Amino acid sequence: MPFFDVINTCFRACMRFCASFNRVQGIHLRDGGKLCMRVCFLYPATLWTRFQRISSNFFLLLLFLPLQLSLLVGFSLVVQARREKMVCPAPPRQVVVVDPAWVRVDEENYNAAWKQLQEEAMECGFIGFDMEWTSRPKPVLEEGEETTVENSNAGTAADARERVRVRCAHSVEPVAVVQLSTFSVTFVIRLCDIVCMTRPENCIDVSEVAAVSSTLGVVLDNLISLLANKRVAKVGVGIIGDQEKLQHDYTAFRLCPCVELAVLARHLFPTAEDVMGLRSLKDFAARFASRKLKKDILVTCSDWGSSLGALSPLQLEYAAADAEASFDVCLGMCRESHLIASDNIDDNDESHGVSGVRDAKWNVKSILQSLDGLKATTSRNARVEKPAGNRRAAWWCKGRAKPYYDNIFVYDAEMPLAQPATSTWCQGLVLFAREEAKRLLFMLQTR
Repeated sequence: MPFFDVINTCFRACMRFCASFNRVQGIHLRDGGKLCMRVCFLYPATLWTRFQRISSNFFLLLLFLPLQLSLLVGFSLVVQARREKMVCPAPPRQVVVVDPAWVRVDEENYNAAWKQLQEEAMECGFIGFDMEWTSRPKPVLEEGEETTVENSNAGTAADARERVRVRCAHSVEPVAVVQLSTFSVTFVIRLCDIVCMTRPENCIDVSEVAAVSSTLGVVLDNLISLLANKRVAKVGVGIIGDQEKLQHDYTAFRLCPCVELAVLARHLFPTAEDVMGLRSLKDFAARFASRKLKKDILVTCSDWGSSLGALSPLQLEYAAADAEASFDVCLGMCRESHLIASDNIDDNDESHGVSGVRDAKWNVKSILQSLDGLKATTSRNARVEKPAGNRRAAWWCKGRAKPYYDNIFVYDAEMPLAQPATSTWCQGLVLFAREEAKRLLFMLQTR
């Protein structure tokens, strides 16, 4: 007897048992047994019987089903990319780190990567630029106050604290890290260590001077020449301020030409309202490069010029991402404004980004050269209008239009109105809070 005939016979026997047992236990047991028997025995037997009647071609279809699904998915993605005119993602960049105080510079790798960077920079006409430095709070003694406190005849502790007033100010150190990026290469260079190590007075003997001049001297000369090359524009957000700081900290450097990405965006898209409201590199990267930059405040405010160790992986990732985003944003603006035809990009070419830039390199270079040194101006009319539903909330969160002391009324101890310039911040804030509390209490009592 075939196997499935035995299953059918068992199913019928179980059903007869449930029917006879129904007189004692009721209808629920019979229905549950019927459902259980159908799921366990009848449905698999029926499916197997029908499956045997299908021709052998079904097995071929079953084997090629994953291939057919992958072809359908790939075709749909290609159609969607053509419809939306999506740009093919760039291959991962080669990140070259020059941190000579902690990692020995590989001359062969450095020379090959720098040559590729220069070729792509001359071909494109621009590079992504950014730099980092350390800014930390630093206690500073107020001018005109005593710096020493007497030991025995100092009086009370309050008198001693009054004689020495310490305020907190920000200490801005020189530029520590410089980042350069093109389509396939990104350099993260710790400039502060290179400048310090190439000074002859910091070397011990003559042999060390010769060794340093042969390696780090080449790195420093290459960086100075590229940043001063007028045929290669340096693009970034806030790059005009970076130019002033770099040339102030290191007199041997000249950073030109410099193109602000906000100025370039307003030049290429003068009528786009969404572009007019962009301010930060994070916003530009999300709009033109489809990139999401991670701005960790702990990494941003970290010690970039520390003498206690090399750059951490988080610092390297942060620094490289900023320079790469600057290059990608400029490239995305050129593509979206049709200065560069992205449809001519070959998907199988690893250098397709450079070949796309080559089509209109002279036009791009002329535009970038014309925008050299222009600062981004903030205009109230250029801001994106907020929805009508959020206008009331925006009115409550509106910032001060005047300095802090011009917006409050400051009273001295005898309660006459005092001039804001002659009162300290703590006294004014305490008295202002006291008057506000009195006013609120009076309003509650009169109700």
